[in-house]
Amino acid sequence: IPAITIGGPTEFCIGGSVLLTSSAANSYLWNDGGSTTQSINATSTGAYYVTVSNEFGCQATNAVPVVVNVHNPTISVYPAGPLTVCNYDQASLAVVATGTGLSFQWMDNGNDISGATNASFNTSVAGNYSCRVTDGLGCTASSNVVAVSFVAPPVVTITASGPTSICSTGSVDLTAYPSGLNYYWSNGAFTQTITVSAPGNYTVTVTDANGCFATGTPVTITVSSPLNGFTADSIERFLPDNGTVQFNSSTNGTIT
Repeated sequence: IPAITIGGPTEFCIGGSVLLTSSAANSYLWNDGGSTTQSINATSTGAYYVTVSNEFGCQATNAVPVVVNVHNPTISVYPAGPLTVCNYDQASLAVVATGTGLSFQWMDNGNDISGATNASFNTSVAGNYSCRVTDGLGCTASSNVVAVSFVAPPVVTITASGPTSICSTGSVDLTAYPSGLNYYWSNGAFTQTITVSAPGNYTVTVTDANGCFATGTPVTITVSSPLNGFTADSIERFLPDNGTVQFNSSTNGTIT
């Protein structure tokens, strides 16, 4: 039965190897895919056997395999990016990693970020972020790079088509800007322009393509009721020649 001499640690990082050497024989056949030399360099995880033959053609295989364990931690960051974030918020990144005994180090433009050693990372600073993982054997791997940028929300204005003090029979259009975005008015409307005839404070929240939103300054609409109970014609019939009449308004209206 052949004996296998192990030339180093059988647990190592990806890219390493260990030399396995069989005891002397006439011929050799390894289970690594068919190597026929006395020694092989094992570079992948597995259980290694060698079958040897003597000068009479008798064969024997080592009874106990040599088990090689190659560490190959993997890591990726999500969202994969590029990531655009509103400037009133933070970018949130996290990793998916494989391996045992893992530790993490976040980087910006390839430089370690002090204290950033968790599986997740939040930032309010633009940059090119990645993460390095190290397993219990000291084997490392680096993730994809995620470009993070920050943008300002839209600047919202509301324009009225006319005076915001209207008669009870009137109305006024309110239009939100910038154009071409998503709108949600305080009265439940979703259009860029609304027509209002009821008193109240009207405002709108505008959301852009990045999901950034802002709310406009409210516009106050006031509604005045018309004077009831008399007409110019009915008063004229009761006035003497060159007579005058005084009107007092309780609604701050204008009488002519």
